[in-house]
Amino acid sequence: MLAQITPDASIVNSSNVKIADSFIIIQGGTQVGENLFHSFSELDVPTGSSAYFNNPLDI
Repeated sequence: MLAQITPDASIVNSSNVKIADSFIIIQGGTQVGENLFHSFSELDVPTGSSAYFNNPLDI
């Protein structure tokens, strides 16, 4: 089963999603102060897979 992760356009800077085997890397998003926001129309991480939010160091 493939991961179904689809960013939507409801925030200024959309997320970037890269899938490599069972590892999903999510980057980008919209930073406001010390907070980082992501928005998805679909977020499905299959059993045995991992999603990693690669945030900037100041988050």
